[in-house]
Amino acid sequence: MTTIEEIATQVGVSAAAAARVLSYDPSLSVGDELRRRIFEAAAAPPRRMGATASESGRGARARRIGLLGIGSAPGAAADWHREVRSGVERACARRGIECVPLSDPVSALAISPWSPDRLDGLISIGSLKPDELARLPALGKPTVFVGSSPDDTRYDSVVVDYSEAMERLIDHWTGLGFRRFVYIGSCGPENETGRADRLAALRTGLDRRGLGPLQARCASASEPEAEGRRLMAQALRESRAPTAFVLESGRLAAGAADAAREAGRQVSGDAALVVLDGGGLEASLSEPPFATVRTPAALLGESAVTQLADRLRTQRLFAQKTVLNAALFA
Repeated sequence: MTTIEEIATQVGVSAAAAARVLSYDPSLSVGDELRRRIFEAAAAPPRRMGATASESGRGARARRIGLLGIGSAPGAAADWHREVRSGVERACARRGIECVPLSDPVSALAISPWSPDRLDGLISIGSLKPDELARLPALGKPTVFVGSSPDDTRYDSVVVDYSEAMERLIDHWTGLGFRRFVYIGSCGPENETGRADRLAALRTGLDRRGLGPLQARCASASEPEAEGRRLMAQALRESRAPTAFVLESGRLAAGAADAAREAGRQVSGDAALVVLDGGGLEASLSEPPFATVRTPAALLGESAVTQLADRLRTQRLFAQKTVLNAALFA
Protein backbone atom coordinates (compact mmCIF):
# COMPACT_ATOMS: atom_id res chain seq x y z
CA MET A 1 0.00 0.00 0.00
CA THR A 2 1.34 3.42 -0.97
CA THR A 3 1.36 5.83 1.97
CA ILE A 4 1.34 9.61 2.17
CA GLU A 5 4.96 9.45 3.31
CA GLU A 6 5.96 7.43 0.23
CA ILE A 7 4.14 9.85 -2.07
CA ALA A 8 5.87 12.79 -0.38
CA THR A 9 9.29 11.13 -0.67
CA GLN A 10 8.79 10.29 -4.34
CA VAL A 11 7.76 13.86 -5.22
CA GLY A 12 10.09 15.63 -2.79
CA VAL A 13 7.61 17.44 -0.54
CA SER A 14 6.55 17.08 3.07
CA ALA A 15 3.88 14.55 3.99
CA ALA A 16 1.71 17.39 5.30
CA ALA A 17 1.93 19.26 1.99
CA ALA A 18 1.10 16.12 0.01
CA ALA A 19 -1.92 15.44 2.22
CA ARG A 20 -3.21 19.01 1.79
CA VAL A 21 -2.86 18.85 -2.00
CA LEU A 22 -4.65 15.49 -2.19
CA SER A 23 -7.53 16.83 -0.04
CA TYR A 24 -7.94 19.88 -2.34
CA ASP A 25 -7.11 22.34 0.44
CA PRO A 26 -7.97 25.74 -1.17
CA SER A 27 -5.71 27.63 1.26
CA LEU A 28 -2.56 25.92 -0.08
CA SER A 29 -0.76 27.64 -2.94
CA VAL A 30 1.12 25.17 -5.12
CA GLY A 31 2.20 25.13 -8.75
CA ASP A 32 0.32 23.12 -11.37
CA GLU A 33 3.34 20.95 -12.21
CA LEU A 34 3.96 19.98 -8.59
CA ARG A 35 0.25 19.32 -8.07
CA ARG A 36 0.22 17.06 -11.13
CA ARG A 37 3.21 15.07 -9.87
CA ILE A 38 1.62 14.55 -6.45
CA PHE A 39 -1.62 13.25 -7.94
CA GLU A 40 0.21 11.03 -10.38
CA ALA A 41 2.21 9.54 -7.53
CA ALA A 42 -0.97 8.93 -5.55
CA ALA A 43 -2.77 7.33 -8.50
CA ALA A 44 0.10 5.03 -9.49
CA PRO A 45 0.05 1.44 -8.17
CA PRO A 46 2.56 0.79 -5.38
CA ARG A 47 5.95 -0.09 -6.90
CA ARG A 48 7.86 -3.15 -5.77
CA MET A 49 11.41 -2.63 -4.65
CA GLY A 50 13.47 -2.60 -7.84
CA ALA A 51 10.48 -2.56 -10.20
CA THR A 52 10.99 -0.76 -13.51
CA ALA A 53 8.83 2.11 -14.68
CA SER A 54 7.34 -0.05 -17.43
CA GLU A 55 6.45 -2.77 -14.92
CA SER A 56 4.79 -0.34 -12.51
CA GLY A 57 2.69 1.15 -15.29
CA ARG A 58 1.09 -2.14 -16.29
CA GLY A 59 -2.55 -2.85 -15.53
CA ALA A 60 -3.76 0.75 -15.85
CA ARG A 61 -7.48 0.90 -15.11
CA ALA A 62 -10.35 3.08 -16.27
CA ARG A 63 -11.52 5.99 -14.15
CA ARG A 64 -14.19 5.17 -11.57
CA ILE A 65 -16.60 7.73 -10.16
CA GLY A 66 -19.12 7.37 -7.37
CA LEU A 67 -22.66 8.60 -7.96
CA LEU A 68 -24.47 9.99 -4.91
CA GLY A 69 -28.16 10.89 -4.62
CA ILE A 70 -29.41 7.67 -6.24
CA GLY A 71 -32.98 6.85 -5.23
CA SER A 72 -33.06 9.63 -2.62
CA ALA A 73 -35.33 12.02 -4.50
CA PRO A 74 -38.74 12.57 -2.92
CA GLY A 75 -41.96 12.93 -4.88
CA ALA A 76 -41.83 15.08 -7.98
CA ALA A 77 -38.04 15.27 -8.06
CA ALA A 78 -37.66 11.54 -8.79
CA ASP A 79 -38.11 11.95 -12.56
CA TRP A 80 -35.56 14.78 -12.62
CA HIS A 81 -33.03 12.62 -10.74
CA ARG A 82 -33.51 9.78 -13.21
CA GLU A 83 -32.93 12.08 -16.18
CA VAL A 84 -29.78 13.53 -14.64
CA ARG A 85 -28.48 10.05 -13.86
CA SER A 86 -29.09 8.93 -17.46
CA GLY A 87 -27.04 11.90 -18.66
CA VAL A 88 -24.22 11.01 -16.28
CA GLU A 89 -24.20 7.38 -17.36
CA ARG A 90 -24.24 8.19 -21.08
CA ALA A 91 -21.36 10.63 -20.70
CA CYS A 92 -19.38 8.11 -18.64
CA ALA A 93 -19.95 5.41 -21.25
CA ARG A 94 -18.63 7.67 -24.00
CA ARG A 95 -15.49 8.42 -21.98
CA GLY A 96 -14.90 4.86 -20.80
CA ILE A 97 -15.53 5.85 -17.16
CA GLU A 98 -17.06 3.36 -14.75
CA CYS A 99 -19.98 4.80 -12.79
CA VAL A 100 -20.57 3.31 -9.31
CA PRO A 101 -23.91 4.04 -7.55
CA LEU A 102 -23.46 4.86 -3.85
CA SER A 103 -26.06 5.17 -1.13
CA ASP A 104 -24.15 7.89 0.76
CA PRO A 105 -20.58 9.18 1.34
CA VAL A 106 -20.01 6.46 3.95
CA SER A 107 -20.12 3.93 1.11
CA ALA A 108 -17.22 5.74 -0.54
CA LEU A 109 -15.25 5.75 2.71
CA ALA A 110 -15.48 1.96 2.75
CA ILE A 111 -13.53 1.73 -0.53
CA SER A 112 -9.78 1.76 0.03
CA PRO A 113 -8.13 4.65 -1.85
CA TRP A 114 -5.33 2.28 -2.87
CA SER A 115 -7.39 -0.68 -4.08
CA PRO A 116 -8.17 -1.42 -7.75
CA ASP A 117 -11.79 -0.50 -6.93
CA ARG A 118 -10.88 2.95 -5.62
CA LEU A 119 -12.93 5.96 -6.71
CA ASP A 120 -11.37 8.86 -8.59
CA GLY A 121 -14.17 11.33 -7.93
CA LEU A 122 -17.81 11.83 -7.00
CA ILE A 123 -20.94 13.30 -8.58
CA SER A 124 -23.83 14.20 -6.27
CA ILE A 125 -27.27 14.55 -7.84
CA GLY A 126 -29.13 17.08 -5.74
CA SER A 127 -28.34 18.16 -2.21
CA LEU A 128 -26.71 16.12 0.54
CA LYS A 129 -27.81 16.16 4.16
CA PRO A 130 -25.58 18.28 6.42
CA ASP A 131 -24.02 15.21 8.07
CA GLU A 132 -23.30 13.66 4.66
CA LEU A 133 -21.78 16.89 3.38
CA ALA A 134 -19.55 17.02 6.45
CA ARG A 135 -18.04 13.64 5.49
CA LEU A 136 -16.95 14.66 1.99
CA PRO A 137 -13.62 16.35 2.90
CA ALA A 138 -12.46 13.11 4.54
CA LEU A 139 -12.75 11.36 1.18
CA GLY A 140 -10.29 13.72 -0.50
CA LYS A 141 -12.06 13.25 -3.84
CA PRO A 142 -12.98 15.94 -6.37
CA THR A 143 -16.76 16.27 -6.28
CA VAL A 144 -19.31 17.82 -8.64
CA PHE A 145 -22.79 18.74 -7.41
CA VAL A 146 -25.72 18.75 -9.82
CA GLY A 147 -28.61 21.06 -8.98
CA SER A 148 -27.01 22.52 -5.87
CA SER A 149 -23.83 24.35 -4.92
CA PRO A 150 -23.00 23.90 -1.23
CA ASP A 151 -19.48 25.39 -1.36
CA ASP A 152 -18.34 27.34 -4.42
CA THR A 153 -14.75 27.47 -3.16
CA ARG A 154 -14.30 23.71 -2.85
CA TYR A 155 -16.72 21.83 -5.10
CA ASP A 156 -17.57 22.06 -8.78
CA SER A 157 -21.26 22.38 -9.57
CA VAL A 158 -23.76 22.40 -12.43
CA VAL A 159 -26.89 24.36 -11.59
CA VAL A 160 -30.02 25.77 -13.23
CA ASP A 161 -30.96 29.44 -13.53
CA TYR A 162 -34.76 29.76 -13.39
CA SER A 163 -34.96 33.56 -13.46
CA GLU A 164 -35.41 34.04 -17.22
CA ALA A 165 -37.96 31.22 -17.50
CA MET A 166 -40.00 32.62 -14.61
CA GLU A 167 -39.89 36.12 -16.11
CA ARG A 168 -41.26 34.72 -19.36
CA LEU A 169 -43.91 32.74 -17.47
CA ILE A 170 -45.17 35.84 -15.70
CA ASP A 171 -45.06 38.01 -18.83
CA HIS A 172 -46.91 35.38 -20.88
CA TRP A 173 -49.85 35.07 -18.50
CA THR A 174 -50.08 38.71 -17.47
CA GLY A 175 -50.21 39.48 -21.19
CA LEU A 176 -53.29 37.23 -21.37
CA GLY A 177 -54.94 39.10 -18.51
CA PHE A 178 -53.94 36.95 -15.52
CA ARG A 179 -53.16 38.81 -12.31
CA ARG A 180 -53.47 35.98 -9.78
CA PHE A 181 -50.77 33.33 -9.41
CA VAL A 182 -51.02 30.27 -7.14
CA TYR A 183 -48.30 27.69 -6.45
CA ILE A 184 -49.32 24.11 -5.64
CA GLY A 185 -46.57 21.81 -4.45
CA SER A 186 -44.32 20.82 -1.58
CA CYS A 187 -43.86 23.30 1.24
CA GLY A 188 -41.85 23.19 4.44
CA PRO A 189 -38.04 23.28 4.19
CA GLU A 190 -37.20 24.14 0.59
CA ASN A 191 -34.36 21.67 0.32
CA GLU A 192 -35.48 19.63 -2.67
CA THR A 193 -33.38 20.08 -5.77
CA GLY A 194 -34.10 23.42 -7.44
CA ARG A 195 -37.36 24.13 -5.59
CA ALA A 196 -36.03 27.03 -3.55
CA ASP A 197 -34.51 28.59 -6.68
CA ARG A 198 -37.72 28.21 -8.68
CA LEU A 199 -39.91 29.73 -6.00
CA ALA A 200 -37.48 32.57 -5.32
CA ALA A 201 -37.40 33.50 -9.02
CA LEU A 202 -41.20 33.36 -9.26
CA ARG A 203 -41.72 35.43 -6.11
CA THR A 204 -39.15 38.03 -7.21
CA GLY A 205 -40.80 38.46 -10.61
CA LEU A 206 -44.29 38.80 -9.13
CA ASP A 207 -43.18 41.26 -6.45
CA ARG A 208 -41.40 43.44 -9.00
CA ARG A 209 -44.65 43.73 -10.98
CA GLY A 210 -46.78 44.41 -7.91
CA LEU A 211 -48.50 41.02 -8.23
CA GLY A 212 -47.15 39.44 -5.06
CA PRO A 213 -47.09 37.85 -2.67
CA LEU A 214 -47.25 34.45 -4.34
CA GLN A 215 -50.08 32.36 -2.93
CA ALA A 216 -48.99 28.84 -2.00
CA ARG A 217 -50.98 25.66 -1.41
CA CYS A 218 -48.97 22.94 0.33
CA ALA A 219 -49.31 19.41 -1.03
CA SER A 220 -48.32 16.26 0.83
CA ALA A 221 -46.05 13.77 -0.93
CA SER A 222 -48.63 10.97 -0.95
CA GLU A 223 -51.38 10.63 -3.59
CA PRO A 224 -50.40 13.65 -5.72
CA GLU A 225 -53.44 13.43 -8.04
CA ALA A 226 -55.82 13.59 -5.07
CA GLU A 227 -53.80 16.42 -3.53
CA GLY A 228 -53.88 18.37 -6.80
CA ARG A 229 -57.63 17.93 -7.06
CA ARG A 230 -58.22 18.97 -3.43
CA LEU A 231 -55.98 22.05 -3.46
CA MET A 232 -57.20 23.20 -6.86
CA ALA A 233 -60.85 22.96 -5.76
CA GLN A 234 -59.99 24.96 -2.66
CA ALA A 235 -58.27 27.71 -4.65
CA LEU A 236 -61.12 27.92 -7.18
CA ARG A 237 -63.69 28.33 -4.42
CA GLU A 238 -61.74 31.28 -3.04
CA SER A 239 -61.76 33.29 -6.27
CA ARG A 240 -63.24 33.18 -9.75
CA ALA A 241 -60.60 35.55 -11.09
CA PRO A 242 -58.47 34.16 -13.95
CA THR A 243 -55.63 32.35 -12.22
CA ALA A 244 -52.32 30.90 -13.37
CA PHE A 245 -51.57 27.79 -11.31
CA VAL A 246 -47.90 26.82 -11.07
CA LEU A 247 -47.65 23.15 -10.10
CA GLU A 248 -44.66 21.17 -8.94
CA SER A 249 -45.43 17.98 -10.88
CA GLY A 250 -47.47 16.58 -13.72
CA ARG A 251 -49.39 14.31 -11.35
CA LEU A 252 -50.48 17.29 -9.24
CA ALA A 253 -51.49 19.06 -12.45
CA ALA A 254 -53.55 16.07 -13.63
CA GLY A 255 -55.62 16.19 -10.44
CA ALA A 256 -55.87 19.98 -10.63
CA ALA A 257 -57.17 19.80 -14.21
CA ASP A 258 -59.90 17.38 -13.13
CA ALA A 259 -60.95 19.76 -10.34
CA ALA A 260 -61.06 22.71 -12.75
CA ARG A 261 -63.31 20.84 -15.18
CA GLU A 262 -65.59 19.73 -12.35
CA ALA A 263 -65.91 23.37 -11.29
CA GLY A 264 -66.83 24.41 -14.83
CA ARG A 265 -63.56 26.28 -15.37
CA GLN A 266 -61.74 26.19 -18.68
CA VAL A 267 -58.26 24.66 -18.46
CA SER A 268 -55.80 26.93 -20.32
CA GLY A 269 -58.64 29.45 -20.36
CA ASP A 270 -59.43 31.11 -17.04
CA ALA A 271 -57.47 28.45 -15.14
CA ALA A 272 -54.02 28.16 -16.70
CA LEU A 273 -51.80 25.28 -15.57
CA VAL A 274 -47.99 25.51 -15.66
CA VAL A 275 -45.95 22.45 -14.64
CA LEU A 276 -42.40 22.76 -13.36
CA ASP A 277 -39.52 20.55 -14.58
CA GLY A 278 -41.32 19.22 -17.62
CA GLY A 279 -44.24 17.54 -15.89
CA GLY A 280 -43.48 14.05 -17.20
CA LEU A 281 -45.97 11.96 -19.11
CA GLU A 282 -49.00 13.68 -17.58
CA ALA A 283 -48.02 17.06 -19.06
CA SER A 284 -47.37 15.70 -22.55
CA LEU A 285 -50.60 13.64 -22.74
CA SER A 286 -52.99 16.21 -21.26
CA GLU A 287 -55.61 17.83 -23.46
CA PRO A 288 -54.93 20.66 -23.95
CA PRO A 289 -51.22 20.16 -23.14
CA PHE A 290 -49.98 21.84 -19.97
CA ALA A 291 -47.47 24.65 -20.26
CA THR A 292 -44.15 23.58 -18.75
CA VAL A 293 -40.96 25.02 -17.34
CA ARG A 294 -38.24 22.54 -18.27
CA THR A 295 -34.67 22.05 -17.16
CA PRO A 296 -32.04 20.31 -19.31
CA ALA A 297 -31.72 17.47 -16.82
CA ALA A 298 -29.75 15.03 -18.99
CA LEU A 299 -27.43 17.83 -20.09
CA LEU A 300 -26.80 18.68 -16.43
CA GLY A 301 -25.57 15.12 -15.90
CA GLU A 302 -23.37 15.19 -19.00
CA SER A 303 -21.89 18.55 -17.97
CA ALA A 304 -21.07 17.18 -14.50
CA VAL A 305 -19.03 14.36 -16.04
CA THR A 306 -17.21 16.86 -18.28
CA GLN A 307 -16.34 19.02 -15.28
CA LEU A 308 -15.14 16.09 -13.18
CA ALA A 309 -13.04 14.68 -16.03
CA ASP A 310 -11.47 18.11 -16.51
CA ARG A 311 -10.60 18.46 -12.84
CA LEU A 312 -9.09 14.98 -12.72
CA ARG A 313 -7.03 15.70 -15.83
CA THR A 314 -5.77 19.18 -14.96
CA GLN A 315 -5.77 18.91 -11.14
CA ARG A 316 -6.94 22.53 -11.08
CA LEU A 317 -7.22 24.15 -7.67
CA PHE A 318 -10.24 26.41 -8.15
CA ALA A 319 -13.79 25.14 -8.36
CA GLN A 320 -16.00 25.86 -11.37
CA LYS A 321 -19.73 26.47 -11.60
CA THR A 322 -21.66 25.82 -14.81
CA VAL A 323 -25.07 27.50 -15.11
CA LEU A 324 -27.69 26.25 -17.57
CA ASN A 325 -31.01 28.02 -18.19
CA ALA A 326 -34.48 26.62 -17.71
CA ALA A 327 -36.99 27.33 -20.48
CA LEU A 328 -40.74 28.00 -20.71
CA PHE A 329 -42.82 26.00 -23.20
CA ALA A 330 -46.31 27.49 -23.45
